[in-house]
Formats: sequence, structure tokens, C-alpha cells
Amino acid sequence: MFTGLGHEFIGRDDELKSFNEAYEDDEAQLIAIYGRRRIGKTEFLWQFCKDKPYIFYTCDTQPDNVQRENFSKALTCFSDEYNWMEPFQDWTNAFRFIGRIKTDRRLVVIIDEFPFMVDKNNAIPGILKTVWDTELSKSNVMLILCGSSVSFMVDEVLGAEKPLYGRFSFTYPMPQLPYTDAMKFFTNYSNEDKLIAYSITGGVPFYLDKFKQTRSVEENVERLMLVPNGALRYEVELLMSTEFRDPTTYISIIKSIAAGNCSQNKLCGATGMGAGPLTIYMDKLIKLGFVRAEYTFSATEKDRSKPSLAHYILTDNFFKFWYRFVNPKIDDILKWKPVSIWNSSIKSHLHDYASKTFEDVCIDYMSLLNIYNKLPFVFARIGREWWNENVTQPDGTIRCVTKEVDMIAADDTGKKFIYGECKFKNEKFGMDELNNLRSKVKKEGDIYYYLFSLSGFTEDVLSEASTHTVLLTLDDVLDPVF
Repeated sequence: MFTGLGHEFIGRDDELKSFNEAYEDDEAQLIAIYGRRRIGKTEFLWQFCKDKPYIFYTCDTQPDNVQRENFSKALTCFSDEYNWMEPFQDWTNAFRFIGRIKTDRRLVVIIDEFPFMVDKNNAIPGILKTVWDTELSKSNVMLILCGSSVSFMVDEVLGAEKPLYGRFSFTYPMPQLPYTDAMKFFTNYSNEDKLIAYSITGGVPFYLDKFKQTRSVEENVERLMLVPNGALRYEVELLMSTEFRDPTTYISIIKSIAAGNCSQNKLCGATGMGAGPLTIYMDKLIKLGFVRAEYTFSATEKDRSKPSLAHYILTDNFFKFWYRFVNPKIDDILKWKPVSIWNSSIKSHLHDYASKTFEDVCIDYMSLLNIYNKLPFVFARIGREWWNENVTQPDGTIRCVTKEVDMIAADDTGKKFIYGECKFKNEKFGMDELNNLRSKVKKEGDIYYYLFSLSGFTEDVLSEASTHTVLLTLDDVLDPVF
């Protein structure tokens, strides 16, 4: 996706369409785009502006006067008509000059890593607001402010009490690539390896690009993470330091979630925090997109307002993999060979780890089918279901166990349901597993079963295939046809 470096640009078709439609609009455009490091913002903006008159300025951490001088050079070097000019002595005149640059078509001005500019001079948003209101909003310019610090962009640039509030044509929080685009980075892999690779990289373009498809999954993990100079060796620390001045507590929470402490009660026990302080930190992690709170499918609206009932999930596959496998062995990276860490701590657990990603991908696949009206009905919501149930043991004792359904979808009438089961293992989906899914159905209505399997289905399950029992392989999911 790194077009500036000669790499193929993959995905973001809808986003490019929206930005191009805004470019063709008659009015001046002020746009904010933000998202975590490595998500592909800069490459996306290069792709957008490459066929247009543009000025692309990337801020840095130098003092304000140096920043202003460099910004001035970027503006005046746009054309030989202006390159004789001296640097602007203040930000007001620098921003005013944007509207005076002559072009045959609308000028795109991109200020990348805008938070660095403001960090050295917190008056800049107010100055830009004044110039926008008096001049630039009446010009033929598209001004794009871009930032990797999500917290800064949300709180200091877009906040309701901040100078630029209400001036933006639109804002775009850039998400990870959907799995359908992420898979295009692994064209030489088998579908099984594509899913496993995606369970490590997620939809982050930088990680996907680093994961060379000419090497095996093992070789990529070893050279990127399990050696002291690996390209992704310090990625988590860099990302967390972008958002937090002191990330220690946030990292502790993320580690605990990766270790399987997904409820408020378990997180309090693992981190030693009370429910109140934990909620404050968790709200921040959710706001920044590191964590999401998931509730069981049958939860009421009242239930969904209670943090004590939430199931907390890391949204980033790389974080999940790092804290599950790499971080616990971080001291061994200097002492062990990478292959030793892989064989002892990762290899035998990889399919189990990737199974949760398989569930996520299957849910995304069903959402795509829903959009394209390829299901028996249009569902209004989809999610997972879990509950506690007392089960009598062979010795007569009763034990409370947690039961789960990988996927449930329902229409808006609550009379039609899809129950899904996802198996990412090297065994065929068997009749016992289908009957187990059927035994978990607690709803009344029209019930459909969607079964997803890496390794196919046994003959008796194949004989069950019908309009109400749909069998899907990993190939179906990774290569959807609409």
C-alpha cells in the first residue's frame, strides 16, 4: 500500500471515492483524517492527491519557528512563481497564502502529523480557524489535517470546545483494512496460511506489507518479532507512546485481556485495580480503538450499559499475538534462536489462537452476505452468545460451566435466527458438533444453521445440507462471491 515507495496500493476504494467526490464539490473543504500509526493514512493521501495539484507537508518535532519556515518553503516551492519569497514571519500569513496560490484545478493542501505542529504552538488551531472563516472557506482549496495521535485529534482538534469545531466538511477515522482486502497481500499463501497470517497482522497495511509472502508464516514471525532488530520488535511500545504520556497502566490492562481476563471482575483481579479506576482507563482504551466491549447477544439495552457485564476484546490482532506469544518470551529473544521460541511457545498453539480470528472473519463474511442480500433474511444484528449453566457431572456433582455460540443473527422481528459454528482445526466438522449447536438453541422461530469449517465436513453432516443448514469452507469465506 506504500505508493510513495513504489508498492502496490491495495484497498480503500470507497474512501477514495468519498474524497474525490468532496474534491469535486463547489465549496472549499476542510477535512480531518486520523488513525493509529501504520494504518496507512499517508499512503492513502498520496494515492488521493497524486493526479491533482497538491502540497504535501509533513510536520516534525522541531521548534515552532523552524516548523513555520519549513511549511513556508513547502508552500512557496509549489511554483516557480513563488519560490523567490522569504519564509512567512507568522502563521496567519502562511495560512492566508494557501488561498492565494494559483492553480488550474482545486489545490489540495495536506498537513500530515498535524499534532506535531500544534504541540509546538497551541495557538495554531485558533489562527487557522480565523483564517478559514475569513478567507480559506471562500477559496478553491481542499485542506486536509492528518494525525496519528487519535487522542489528540479527537480531543484537541475535533473537540466541541476547540477552535476548529464545526468547520470540518467531514472527519474520517481511518480503520484497519477489511479482511477481504488484507488477504490480497498474501496471494501466494494457501487460504489456511492467509487466515493465520491475518490473525497476526490484522488489517494494518504496514504489518501486511512487512509480512512477505515469499516467506512462510514462521519465517516472517521470526525475522520481524523474534530477533532484537526485528522490524516490528518495538512496534507496541511506539504505538502506545504515541497515545499516552505514561502507558504503563494501559499496557497492564491490555496484557491482562490478552491473557484471557476479559471480564471486569477478572481484570480487577489481574491488575489490582478497583472497578471505578478500571472503568476510566477502559473507556479511554475503547475510545481510542484498542479495545471493544462486547455483550452477549441476548443482553438488553440496560445490560449493555453495565461494564460489569461486558466482555472486553482487543481489537488489534497484532496486539493479541504479541502479548499472547512474544511478550512473555521477550527476555529470551537475546538468548535463544528465533526458531527455538517458535517451536517451544508458538507452533503448537497457533491454530487455537487463530480460531478466534476465524470467528471474527466468519461474522464479517455474514455481514457482507447481509449487505448483498445473500441470506435467507436480512438480519438486524449479529453477535456471539454466552451464558452460565449448571451441568450434572458423571459423579452426580453439579458444576457451573460457560456455554457459547460462535454466532447468532436475528431479523428485526425477532422471529428469524441464524446460529453459526466456526471450526478452525485439522478435523472435519462432525455430527456431534452440529447436534451440540442445535442443543444450544434457546430461541423460537425460523432457525437456520451456518457451519464454517477449515477442514470440511463428515458425510453425515454433508447429508444435512439444506436451505436451513448451510455448510461453508474457509475457501468460501476468503473468496466471497456476490
